[in-house]
Amino acid sequence: MDNNKIYISGTLDKEGKQGLVSVPLERINFFSTEGKRIIFGTSDCIYYLPDTIAGINVALQATKHESGQFEKFDRSCIVKIEEVDEVDGVWSRIYFKPSSMGKSLFRDVSKGAFRLIREKLTKKKP
Repeated sequence: MDNNKIYISGTLDKEGKQGLVSVPLERINFFSTEGKRIIFGTSDCIYYLPDTIAGINVALQATKHESGQFEKFDRSCIVKIEEVDEVDGVWSRIYFKPSSMGKSLFRDVSKGAFRLIREKLTKKKP
């Protein structure tokens, strides 16, 4: 691990039986909830985190200058907007840029969060 990078540790399974995996913050595309669990995702994997979304938001604000442009769109949706590849208004779904293996993850978000994300993406386009 690079000592100059910020890492978030999570598990690959809900129960944590596979142990912790440390992921560099710059690889993370989103933080969200799945039931009572907090999840975060890269372009090719979902991880489970033993924390609250409020705790994640505080940590991201504290590292904003190093972590890229994570933005909170509702109480359970924090997204790195530059990693969003496309949006689907029918399902209120956001797709992230594909990984080097060609795999692309998506998240379903609330209609309110979807609207805000779409507006943000529209403003970024020239």
